[in-house]
Amino acid sequence: MKRHHWLLSLAAIATLVGLGAVWRTRQELLLRRAAALQTQRDYESLKSEHARLLAQAPSSGDWDTLRRAGAEAARLRVALSSRPEAITAATASNASVKFVDETDWVPGTHWRNRGNASPADAVETTFWAAANGDLSVLRDVIELSPEARAKAIEVLARLPAEARARYTSPEDLAALFTARDAFFQGAQLVYNQLLDDDHALAAMIVKSADGKSREVSVSLHRVDDAWRLVMPTAAMAKIAAELAGGGTGTKPDVPPPRGTP
Repeated sequence: MKRHHWLLSLAAIATLVGLGAVWRTRQELLLRRAAALQTQRDYESLKSEHARLLAQAPSSGDWDTLRRAGAEAARLRVALSSRPEAITAATASNASVKFVDETDWVPGTHWRNRGNASPADAVETTFWAAANGDLSVLRDVIELSPEARAKAIEVLARLPAEARARYTSPEDLAALFTARDAFFQGAQLVYNQLLDDDHALAAMIVKSADGKSREVSVSLHRVDDAWRLVMPTAAMAKIAAELAGGGTGTKPDVPPPRGTP
C-alpha cells in the first residue's frame, strides 16, 4: 500500500512538472509572438518614416544650389579675411563684424516694401520693387559705383532719343534692368555680414521665374542711414553689351517697366 501511495505521489509530481513546463513553453511562445508583432509594428513605423523623409529630401538640384552657396560663403569669408581693413575692424571691435543667421525661405508673394534701414530690409525691398515694377523705389535702394555710373552715362548717350527721354539718369537705367533681372519667385537670405558701420555683404538663394534656383551675392553701402545695393561696373557693362546687341548683331530696345504696354 505504501508503495502504491509513493508511486501516486511521484506521478502527481511528474504531472505538475509537466504542466509547469507546458505553461512555460506557452508563455515563451506568447512572448515571442508579442515580440514579433512589436517588431513588425516598429518596421512599419520606420518604413513610413523613411518614406516621409525621402519625400521631404531636397532634390539633386537643390543640393547643388546649397553646395554652391556654401562654397560662395566660404569664398567671401576668405576674401574678407584678406582685406586689411576688415581684419583691423574685427580686431578693434568684435561688435563691428556681425554674422546674421540665415532666414526662412520667403516666396515672392510675401515680400514687402520694408524700406532700407538695414541690409536685409534693403534686399527684400529690392525684390519687392522688382516684382511690382516700382522703379521709383528701386532708384532709392540702388547705388552705382563711380565706374558703373560713368558706364551708364555712356549707355544713355547711345540710346535713341525716345529712350533717353524716358530714362534720363543712370539710376533710371539701373532701376529698369534691376526690375527685369531681379524678378524672382522666392528667395532665402543665407549670408549677411556687416563689414563695418557702412558696408555689408549678402548672399541669397533665389528661384527665377522659370523655377530654377541659383545664388546671388550683393554688396551694400549705407549713406545717411539708408542701405543701398551697389551695382558694380560689370553689371552695367553687361547692360551696355545687351543694348549693343551682345555681339549677336541685333539691337534690342530698352525694355519698358513691368506693366507698361
